[in-house]
Amino acid sequence: MKLKIINPVPGLDFVEPEYRAYLDPVLPPGVELDFEGITAGYPSIEASIHTAFNAPEIIRLCDKAEKEGYQGIFLNCFADPAITAVREFLRIPVYGAYVPTMLTALALAERVGMITINRGTMLSEEQRARVVGISDRLAAMIMVEMGVLDLRSNLESLLKTLSDACVSMYEHHRCDAVVLGCTGMQFIVGQLRTRLKTLKCPVQVVEPFAAGVSLLEYTVRMGFTNSTHGVEKFIPPEDVRLS
Repeated sequence: MKLKIINPVPGLDFVEPEYRAYLDPVLPPGVELDFEGITAGYPSIEASIHTAFNAPEIIRLCDKAEKEGYQGIFLNCFADPAITAVREFLRIPVYGAYVPTMLTALALAERVGMITINRGTMLSEEQRARVVGISDRLAAMIMVEMGVLDLRSNLESLLKTLSDACVSMYEHHRCDAVVLGCTGMQFIVGQLRTRLKTLKCPVQVVEPFAAGVSLLEYTVRMGFTNSTHGVEKFIPPEDVRLS
């Protein structure tokens, strides 16, 4: 099985070995992962305007991946940038991180909490929960109050913020599962789960990178697709070039 991981922001090549090592124990044997990122655009997606500017390059890479024979695509971002547009013209399954992560959390718990980036992303997540139809089960949301590019700058501070948020949502909002609202937090999830065990907090932490790629692998293996085809096959006008 060949899967393509598309980084919808430039400059993430340095974490590819880390991503591979993280996913290795999660995926079954025989899954081939290839990574590719856009080369120009906003360096992080924290608002709708970031998605709008990065979307054309994301769409181009998705079209290219299907033509190269990949069986599924994962857009490596919790914001699911350009995913609806991509599904309108691809035949292979495509996931971002949001839906797989939330479905996993909702399968584990009646009341779900989310840790997001900042005030801007909090507003976006509230809107998206209403669109998807799960806002009544999103019981709490806490922000780390930093940008995506700042997450690795102070690991101990981030770890304390995340663990405090999980404990608070478990104790005060009765959340039995907490979603990390950014795939850029995958590097710290193991330490977070260890810290929560030390604190005797049984909340289950759902990390979106692993959740998204795992559901993509399952979807391909089962022979499904999640495309929302608006036409028989999308053909761009002659003056538009995807590749």
